[in-house]
Amino acid sequence: MSESIDSISDRSEFSKKSRAPDHIMNMNKKLKIDENDTKIQDAKCICIANKYNDLDMCRECTLSLDKDYNLEDDECRFNGWRRLKIVNSKFSEFFDFLQESDSSEKDKNIWDLVIDYNKISTDESDKILAYIGQNFEKLIEDEIKFRQKFEKNSTWKKMLMHSRELCDKCSTTIFNGHMACGSCGFIVCIDCFELRSRNLKPNDKIRSNRDQYSWFYCYKYNFELKKIIKKAHSPSDMLYVQFIPSQILYKIYFIYKNRMASINKTGHTSQLKSSYLTLDSFTQNSLVDDEILTDIFEKEWHSKRPIVVKNLHKSLDEKLWTPDSFSSEFGHLEINLVNCRNNRIVPQVLLKKFWSGFSNLEERPCDHKGRKMILKLKDWPSSDDFKYFLPSRYEDLMKNLPVKKFTQRNGAYNLVSYLPDYFCLPDLGPKLYIAYSSAETPREGTTNLHVDISDAVNLMVYVSDLVTDSEPNDLSEKKMFKVLKDSNCLQEHIDRYLNNEKPGALWHIFKPNDADNIRTYLSLRDIKREKKIVNGNDPIHDQTNYLNKKMIEDLKSEYNVEVFTIVQFLGDAIFIPSGAPHQVRNLSSCIKVAGDFVTPHGITDCLLLTEQIRELSENHINHEDKLQVYSSIEL
Repeated sequence: MSESIDSISDRSEFSKKSRAPDHIMNMNKKLKIDENDTKIQDAKCICIANKYNDLDMCRECTLSLDKDYNLEDDECRFNGWRRLKIVNSKFSEFFDFLQESDSSEKDKNIWDLVIDYNKISTDESDKILAYIGQNFEKLIEDEIKFRQKFEKNSTWKKMLMHSRELCDKCSTTIFNGHMACGSCGFIVCIDCFELRSRNLKPNDKIRSNRDQYSWFYCYKYNFELKKIIKKAHSPSDMLYVQFIPSQILYKIYFIYKNRMASINKTGHTSQLKSSYLTLDSFTQNSLVDDEILTDIFEKEWHSKRPIVVKNLHKSLDEKLWTPDSFSSEFGHLEINLVNCRNNRIVPQVLLKKFWSGFSNLEERPCDHKGRKMILKLKDWPSSDDFKYFLPSRYEDLMKNLPVKKFTQRNGAYNLVSYLPDYFCLPDLGPKLYIAYSSAETPREGTTNLHVDISDAVNLMVYVSDLVTDSEPNDLSEKKMFKVLKDSNCLQEHIDRYLNNEKPGALWHIFKPNDADNIRTYLSLRDIKREKKIVNGNDPIHDQTNYLNKKMIEDLKSEYNVEVFTIVQFLGDAIFIPSGAPHQVRNLSSCIKVAGDFVTPHGITDCLLLTEQIRELSENHINHEDKLQVYSSIEL
């Protein structure tokens, strides 16, 4: 049943000015149309719809009219997709939506297969297909089957450069086929559409802008009443929309099937091992060739265990990674920090003050209980590209980061490198993670338990010696030795410390296939403690838990969950497999730089995590699909 929403402001003056015949004549000139002609809409709905016609506006244009804010042309959902018929100078009406026949050769070439043979060898290509082939085949076959189901009610839409479409229900990136409302442009992915079609997952909490299935209402603006009329969407009224022309989709599938017939489809069987692998980047005081490290890494990465490459600081330009260098260049900036004691934001802290407390306990601010804050600067720079914001450091990092075929942006085994520049590429870093020591607070981590949707590498570039008025070091040698002993780390870590290497952080990394057991343990623990369980939350993705020694022991005894306990020293790069739950506690104030990469070996876990993220509540910190893994597989 339809209902109305009162307009926020009186639009009578707006209507008189912007909906006059002269305005319409001007818009017809902008659209470059003749009377009785049809043209693709190339302006915002709000510039075309008026009280003289019954032309539907997309939801963004409707809301911008109601709330009186400016809308960019590329925010309009019907711009470039809908075809209009111009009856006369005052009247335009809907004609149809674009079809595949409207796609140009340029539109098709976006999706065509182009291989840079200077970048990837046939052997490397075969290895990639051996890992991702099964997932790729299912993805394409599902797309073809779904399209065939709605072939009579289908339309084609041109993908906009450097943009991506998100499902309005679950925020997952739309790879190709999806369903859309022809009246307001509301879109949902195939999964959300099928759940709604089967009446699954209704929501008890109905909000003013969504129905019981958390679908946005269909909005229509009534110019006479100056109100938005809303009604619930019906799956039967939705259109099938595709970005990839069918002939290109079939071509991709045909090429893939022919190629797979000639290669080994099995790849490596994932055999989880009980210990992680450590590689040394230096032997006999010389740098190990990266091809040697890459060959070992490629053979081991499928086992889903962490890999450590040590002594990388020996080849870095150490002057670039010191607190003084960062403070002198960026000390004037004010940035939000995190207090690791309670995971709360400390807003707009002058970075110079943050760096003053980095190596000096007395300079650190206190919380409301009088305790010294354990401050963390994470994901920095947050919005700028590291490559351009910190160019000299980026160059130094990329030059020295190992296994370049995996970790470089253009690496042969980094699947994101195959996404065309036309796409809105996911931000895989690198990013800086800089935090004070948590050595003497064993129940408070620097980074709580979480999982990364992609594979990741974390390099320790600086470890500080803390200075106080009474003692020169963060922990005395005896205290640090006790912390390491209590951590149940390997003897090789103790030996490295005794050989004067500088420990920076304590990591606990779990196997990806133990994530559900950890989830169960934490959920039952919350129930026993009478903690409220919120639907749509997740004890790992929430990032609210740090597992102490007792909890790790309970996981072992109750669920047989093993943990990789790793002490990260200066110059250590830790490689974390996608889907592996992990947590970090700084033993010293330190600077780490981390980057993500998408490997063929981890694509199954990436897909699993993408589905988990879809299930999170809409306001969850990790709800958005940032990786766009379906696009990475296809391209």
